[in-house]
Amino acid sequence: MRFFTRSTSGWRVVLSAGLLAALSSSPAAQRSSGAVPKDPDEKTIVHVLNRIGFGPVPGQVDRVREMGLADYIDQQLTPERIPDAAMAGRLAEFKTLQLTPRELAEEYYLPAMAERRAAQRNADQAMAKGGAGTDMMAPTEKPAPGRPGPGVQGPRLVMAELTQQKLLRAAYSERQLDEVMVDFWFNHFNVFAGKGATRIYLTEYERDAIRPHALGTFRELLGEVAQSPAMLFY
Repeated sequence: MRFFTRSTSGWRVVLSAGLLAALSSSPAAQRSSGAVPKDPDEKTIVHVLNRIGFGPVPGQVDRVREMGLADYIDQQLTPERIPDAAMAGRLAEFKTLQLTPRELAEEYYLPAMAERRAAQRNADQAMAKGGAGTDMMAPTEKPAPGRPGPGVQGPRLVMAELTQQKLLRAAYSERQLDEVMVDFWFNHFNVFAGKGATRIYLTEYERDAIRPHALGTFRELLGEVAQSPAMLFY
C-alpha cells in the first residue's frame, strides 16, 4: 500500500485515487468518466461506506447522498474537521484510556503483582504447614485457588477498556476512515500484550503513537512506533 505526506495535498490525491479505484466495480462508476458519481445509487454509496469505513449505519446512506459522495470522501480525509462529540461522550466512562503508563502501573498493574505474590506466599505456607509431620511419600493437595481479588482484576480492566473503545469507535465514530486506518496500522505494527511490560504501554501506544499519525506521514508514524516503549519491549 502506498502512503502519503501531509506536508502537501499529495496524500489526499493518492488516497482519493485509491477510493476512486474502489468504486470501479459499481455500475454507476462504470458509467461515469472516472470521477466520483454526481448522483450515485444506493449500491454505490453502500460500497463506499463499506470500503472506507466499517459499513453504513441506519440513515447514513441518505445523509451521504444529500451531502454528496465526493464531499463525504473529502470530509473523511480530514477527520480533525469532523465533529465527534457523541463519541467522546461514549468514551468518557473509560478512565484508563487517558492514563500514562506510570499511572496505569501504579493503579492497576503493581497492585495485581503484589496480590499475586501474596497469594503465592499464602499457598506456599499452607502447603508447608499441611505437609509437616506427614509421610513425605504421600501425595499432597494444593490449596484450591480462590477468586481473584480486586488487584488482579486491574490489568483485565485496562485491556477490556482498550478493546471496548476500539469496538465503539468502529461502530459509532463519524471519523470512519480514520478508524479504519488506526486499525490497519495498529495491526501492521502489532505488539504482543503478553510479553513482559508491553501491556503497560499498550494504551499509550495506540493513543499516542498510532492514532495521531494514522493519516499522517509514514516517516512520522514509523518514528513514533520505533521509539514507543511498547514496541521496544516487544
